[in-house]
Formats: sequence, C-alpha cells, structure tokens
Amino acid sequence: MKVSGKVSNAKVSPFARGMLEFIPLLPAAIPFGLVVGVAQVKAGLTVLESVGMSALGYAGSAQLVASQMVQGGAPLLLILLAVATVNLRFAMYSAVLRERFREFSKVGRALNGFLLTDQTFALFVDKLEGIDPRARLGYTLGAGLSMYMVWQICTLLGALLGQTLPRAWSLDFAVTLTFVALGVPAVKDRPTLAAACAGGLAAVLTAGLPFKLGLMVGTGVGLVVGMIAMRVYKNSGTRAKHR
Repeated sequence: MKVSGKVSNAKVSPFARGMLEFIPLLPAAIPFGLVVGVAQVKAGLTVLESVGMSALGYAGSAQLVASQMVQGGAPLLLILLAVATVNLRFAMYSAVLRERFREFSKVGRALNGFLLTDQTFALFVDKLEGIDPRARLGYTLGAGLSMYMVWQICTLLGALLGQTLPRAWSLDFAVTLTFVALGVPAVKDRPTLAAACAGGLAAVLTAGLPFKLGLMVGTGVGLVVGMIAMRVYKNSGTRAKHR
C-alpha cells in the first residue's frame, strides 16, 4: 500500500510531520469508528464502557468481533480467544517493523506497539526508511496519536448515536459491510484470495453456532488456508525459476 503525501518543510518537527503525513489516511477510519461505536452500544455496553473499550482495547476489527460476541452471550474466554485470533496480523507487522524501531527505547517500542494500526503500519513501511533514525520516534508517535485521537472521537460519537437508534434496528448488515470494506482491499494475490474465500465460506456455514462462534471459525480457517496457499504459491514459484 503506497501512502501519498509529503511534508517538505524542514523546520517541521518529526512529531508534526508524522501527524501531517498521516492526515490522508484518516478519512477511511472515520466511518469505521462510528460503526464500531454504535455496535458496542447495541451490544449492551454503556457509552462509558464503550469509551473504555476503545481507549484500552483500541483495535477496530477486534472491537467489532468482541461486540458481536458479547451480544451473542459468549463467555469471556471465547471472546478473548477470538480477539487474539483477529489480532494475529500484528505479530507480522511487528516482525516487519522491528528493524525500523531498533533505535527506540523499550518505552518507545511499547507505545508504538499499542498505537499500531493497519493505517499506521502502511505509513511506516512506506516512509520510515527515508527518515533519520533519531527522528523516527517522534514521527511514529505523531502519526499514531493522530489515529488514536480520531478513533476515540469517532467511537464516542458512534456510541452516542447508538443510544438514539431504536432497539429494533439491526446493525448486523452494517457490521458485515464494514468487514467487507476492510477485507476487499487486502485481497491482492492468490493466497489472500484463497484465505478470504475459505474464511468467508466457513463463517457462512457456521453462522448458526452459539455465541457467534462462526466469526472465530471463519477467521481461523482463513488464516490456515492463507498460510497453506502462501507456501504452495511460494514453492511453485521457486520450482518455476529452476526450470
């Protein structure tokens, strides 16, 4: 994912530069944050609980999954397992960014780990190599805190909006559309297509499971199929080179 936008003013601090260069990525987070805020309230959380979940949990797709499972009455252990599964991609993000964060202190790495999102990951992969290592911490915190503050505002507004909507209104369709909007841009090759198709099919076939466990089953199937497809695709490419 290529991130456009460049701040050329040399007098701008690294923190401000990170904030400014992250602005083009913010619009995509606004509707998602609103949907998450509404979904959390509709799942039975109060506005205050919704704010706390966004402030401490801070993981959009995981918050949506947790909200759906809370609404379905799932046990806490299953909710935590589902959230951990959905967030497994951040382990890959951390591996990719490890060298770029090498100069950071433990506190700096911890802060960036907490603030890391799909959007900031895309920005950091695109921009950090061209930034002086001494300026990277300020830059990453500027971008990360920008996303964090916008997310808190949007989920709060969504929670307040959710209180005004009639209880009879179902948000299942809006949540589904949100996941589709997140997933479609990620399908860039055959392995990701295989993962998306397998995960989606598994989720549909297991939609009747209690506690909305179909979400977790679909995620798990998608991960396994994606890893297998990636290995097969890589091996086939290697064999083609040796012919």
